Formats: sequence, structure tokens, C-alpha cells
Amino acid sequence: MPHSTKSFSGRFHGHRTFRNTCDMPSRCLQLRGLHRHLQCQEYRTTTMQQNNMKMQEIAAAEPIIKHHCHCMHKCGQGAPVLESEPLQQVPQMQETVNQMHVAAAEVKTEADVKVEQLEEKKFPRRRNGLD
Repeated sequence: MPHSTKSFSGRFHGHRTFRNTCDMPSRCLQLRGLHRHLQCQEYRTTTMQQNNMKMQEIAAAEPIIKHHCHCMHKCGQGAPVLESEPLQQVPQMQETVNQMHVAAAEVKTEADVKVEQLEEKKFPRRRNGLD
């Protein structure tokens, strides 16, 4: 005989209504308990799978984290150098360096012109290649 938890109780304004009745209440409780047990087991399995995935992600990320920590440690050792006064003055000094490059280029141009004038004086160009 099939187990039924609902039975027809009649018509009410043209609608069928059902009420919870059970001819085997102990069996019903067993099924509910089994259902709850399966839900808990499924939850535990899902949670364990998620935990395993998280553990794998952490294990995979560990070398990257160690490398990052190593780099951060090196940066921490280099911080006093980077924060030193001479390095802080680099942006201000760059303008001076640029001006010095421009001045050096002007001096080179003037020197090249004077060298050419001197060469003209000492070694004049030949006319027709005969002199």
C-alpha cells in the first residue's frame, strides 16, 4: 500500500482542499529524519568541497605571497635610500642638468665653428686642385 501524507478532504467553493494526514506517522518521521540527514550530509559534503577548493587556492598562491613578501622586505630595506635627501632633490636638479646640457651643446657648436675657421686659415681650400 503506497504511503500518502495528503488526503482529499472535500470541496470548498469549487476548490479541492487537502489536509496533512498520515496513516503511518512513525514512517513519516523516519522519512523526515532521513531527508534532514541527507540535507545535512549534502551540506557537509558541499562545505568540505568548498574548503578543499579554498585550501588548494591558498596552496597555489603561497609561492606568490612568499615572493611578494620577499620583495616587500627588500623594498623596506631600500626605503631609507629612496627617502634620502639627495634622491629627493633629483626632480629639482633635473632642470639644472637640462640647462647644463643646453649650455654644453652651445659651447660645442661655438667650438666647432672656431675649429673650422682655424682649419680654413691654416689649410685653405685649393682652387681647381692645382695649388
